[in-house]
Amino acid sequence: MTIVADRVDAVIGVDTHTDTHTAAVVSPIGGVLAELTVAATGAGYTQLIAWATAHAPGPRLVWAVEGTRSHGTGLTRALTAVGHQVAQAPNPPAARRRRGGKSDTLDAVTAARTVLASQQLATPRADGPREDLRLLVACRRHYTDTRTATVNVFKSVILTAEDTLRAVLRGLSTARQVSYLLTHTLPGGEPTPPGPLCCWAWPARSASSTRTSPRTCASYANWSTPSCPPCSTNPVSAPSAPPPC
Repeated sequence: MTIVADRVDAVIGVDTHTDTHTAAVVSPIGGVLAELTVAATGAGYTQLIAWATAHAPGPRLVWAVEGTRSHGTGLTRALTAVGHQVAQAPNPPAARRRRGGKSDTLDAVTAARTVLASQQLATPRADGPREDLRLLVACRRHYTDTRTATVNVFKSVILTAEDTLRAVLRGLSTARQVSYLLTHTLPGGEPTPPGPLCCWAWPARSASSTRTSPRTCASYANWSTPSCPPCSTNPVSAPSAPPPC
């Protein structure tokens, strides 16, 4: 199987950042033909495309873009819209970065040369239902991790509570522990004392009442409206703010 260098006239490597993109036009034998840094805006993308076309030795171009689903998403969409071929450039090894220092231009050249030496191009992830589902899964993972962390802190605070209170809470589910702390009194009629445990009961209640469903999230993979559907939460009504500790 031939390598990419045998099938193209040039590869444009792009080191992407939040505010700027640095590009380098590299010939099939690895020589640097031109370099440019533009703003990461629509006008910058247009300038970059025109510049690369003018400096390339032929029409067969491949763009090696770092972070096609992060900092380079906007550029990737602009290139795809005008029919250019885009490949996901691998990140340079950390050891190489430490030895050679950090340089946007060198990173762009490295991205282009790496793609030139490869046999197949790494196709960027596409927009549409796949990207929608990725965002839904990321949202579900975030709320699941938040719930777990909040409940873990709540449980750890219970370990240092008064013996009487710990005896009452022992053996109860998390939901019942939270409900007891917010609505009940201690044996003997004394109210539950305020403090860190009471304060953590409120976020624990919110977290424990949130459920995420992969099946429900997946059903929205083809949603056509811009508004986010209520796919990941099923909150139980609760007061808007906790009482002062």
